[in-house]
Amino acid sequence: MTPLERYQADLKRPDFFHDAAQETAVRHLQRLYDDLVHAQNNKPGVFGKLFGKK
Repeated sequence: MTPLERYQADLKRPDFFHDAAQETAVRHLQRLYDDLVHAQNNKPGVFGKLFGKK
Protein backbone atom coordinates (compact mmCIF):
# COMPACT_ATOMS: atom_id res chain seq x y z
CA MET A 1 0.00 0.00 0.00
CA THR A 2 1.45 3.36 -1.00
CA PRO A 3 1.46 6.39 1.32
CA LEU A 4 -1.37 8.03 -0.62
CA GLU A 5 -3.44 4.84 -0.63
CA ARG A 6 -2.96 4.55 3.12
CA TYR A 7 -3.99 8.15 3.69
CA GLN A 8 -7.11 7.72 1.56
CA ALA A 9 -8.01 4.54 3.45
CA ASP A 10 -7.50 6.32 6.77
CA LEU A 11 -9.86 9.09 5.65
CA LYS A 12 -12.66 6.51 5.64
CA ARG A 13 -12.21 5.91 9.37
CA PRO A 14 -14.63 7.79 11.62
CA ASP A 15 -11.81 9.06 13.85
CA PHE A 16 -9.66 10.43 11.00
CA PHE A 17 -10.33 13.81 9.41
CA HIS A 18 -9.02 15.54 6.30
CA ASP A 19 -6.31 18.10 6.87
CA ALA A 20 -4.94 20.11 3.93
CA ALA A 21 -1.40 20.30 5.35
CA GLN A 22 -1.40 16.58 6.04
CA GLU A 23 -2.58 15.84 2.52
CA THR A 24 0.19 18.03 1.09
CA ALA A 25 2.76 16.17 3.19
CA VAL A 26 1.39 12.80 2.08
CA ARG A 27 1.56 13.87 -1.58
CA HIS A 28 5.22 14.88 -1.14
CA LEU A 29 5.89 11.56 0.56
CA GLN A 30 4.13 9.77 -2.31
CA ARG A 31 6.39 11.52 -4.83
CA LEU A 32 9.46 10.40 -2.87
CA TYR A 33 8.07 6.87 -2.63
CA ASP A 34 7.44 6.79 -6.40
CA ASP A 35 10.97 8.05 -7.11
CA LEU A 36 12.50 5.37 -4.87
CA VAL A 37 10.43 2.58 -6.41
CA HIS A 38 11.30 3.81 -9.91
CA ALA A 39 15.01 3.95 -9.06
CA GLN A 40 14.91 0.43 -7.61
CA ASN A 41 13.14 -0.95 -10.69
CA ASN A 42 15.72 0.63 -13.01
CA LYS A 43 18.69 -0.72 -11.10
CA PRO A 44 20.93 -2.78 -13.38
CA GLY A 45 21.08 -6.49 -12.68
CA VAL A 46 24.23 -8.62 -12.62
CA PHE A 47 24.58 -8.65 -16.41
CA GLY A 48 23.84 -4.94 -16.63
CA LYS A 49 26.68 -4.26 -14.23
CA LEU A 50 29.06 -6.51 -16.15
CA PHE A 51 28.18 -5.43 -19.67
CA GLY A 52 26.63 -2.00 -19.16
CA LYS A 53 28.04 1.21 -20.54
CA LYS A 54 30.49 3.13 -18.40
